[in-house]
Parts: sequence; C-alpha cells; structure tokens
Amino acid sequence: MNNKPWHVLDIDISNAVRKDFDFNKLKDETTVWDLWPYNRNTINQLFTPEWLTYMNDIGLPPDSATIFYRSPFFVEPMAHVDLFQNPIRPAVFALNWVVGDSDDSEMIWFDTPETPGEYILYDENEVGTRTMAWPMSFFDEDKMTRRTLGNQLTLVATGRPHNILVNKNPRWCISVRFSTRTFNIQSWDEATAFFSKFIINEPLTTC
Repeated sequence: MNNKPWHVLDIDISNAVRKDFDFNKLKDETTVWDLWPYNRNTINQLFTPEWLTYMNDIGLPPDSATIFYRSPFFVEPMAHVDLFQNPIRPAVFALNWVVGDSDDSEMIWFDTPETPGEYILYDENEVGTRTMAWPMSFFDEDKMTRRTLGNQLTLVATGRPHNILVNKNPRWCISVRFSTRTFNIQSWDEATAFFSKFIINEPLTTC
C-alpha cells in the first residue's frame, strides 16, 4: 500500500487561472463554507482556454473545480473524507494547489477512525461535495502526515481524513476534480499508478 498521501506533479499551472479572475471579489459573495464550486459548464470562468486545452492534451480534462478560502489562523474543528454522490463513495483524489507564493498552511492527513463520521453536504446544487467528518479528538496527532502544498500542482488523497492548518497567511486553494466516468479510480494505489508519469519524487514528512 502507498501510504504517502500527496505527490507533487510535473504539470504546468503557470497559465491556469484567467488573468481577469478576481479572488478578492469572491469574498463579497456569501457562502456558508467559504468555498466556490465550478462545474463542467462554468469551469471556463476560472481557467484559461489554453490551460484547459493543455490538460486535455495530456489526458487530464478537468470536470470540476472548487476554490477554498481560509483566513489566517483558521481552525477547523473536524477532519473529513471527501465523498461522491449517487452512489456515495470516497472521492479518492484531487489535484490541488494554493494560489500565490506565500503559502504557510499545511494539509494534514490522519488514519481513518473505526467509528463512522458525520455526513455533511456542502454544495448540493453545484459540484455536489459531500464529506464524512470526525471531531479532531478522534485522531492521534502523533500519527499525522503534513504537507505545505504551495503553488505546485499536487495529487492529494482526499479519500483519507484530512484537515488544514492555516498560519499567518490567508489560504486560497484550488482543487481540480475529474469525471468518474472518465477516470474510474477506486483506490489511492490506483491514483498514484495512474499519475506516476507526472509524479516528482519528494520525501515524506510525518509528525
């Protein structure tokens, strides 16, 4: 089993986001969870045509994306696993990066508790993000893996319990997802095998 829950990818994101896209304007839009989803019909509002063509050419056509915002020193009291709907099943992976050059946040992964978590539905009318979440008291913080993603496209294990530790800088994260009809990936091992030709080997950091 591949226990490393992240892998940096050799995929160019330098021209991914449209130059006219204003992240700060999103703050004026009221959302419950500080996330903004883009489905296959609206994803071109976020990404450039050139990048979408590039991703298609390398065999990775994005199906949806979500922007997550977290303010400095934000504390999330729960860790969660991402789930697909219809049927409900783990969303094994995503491709994430943090906008800008000052990321000091950490994505943190934990072992899955034996006790089932609580189902939470974030955006029923858009991408359909559902999670299973547990209070942080369920996890052993001495057995966690952490990574500062930064402005590098990173394959992340979203089918494992994870959380975000935000430090002094605000965090704008873009998360790209793919159609399950196109990518029938059922496990993290399958995900890392599929993306192996793009993976840049870097050491694992644990705590």
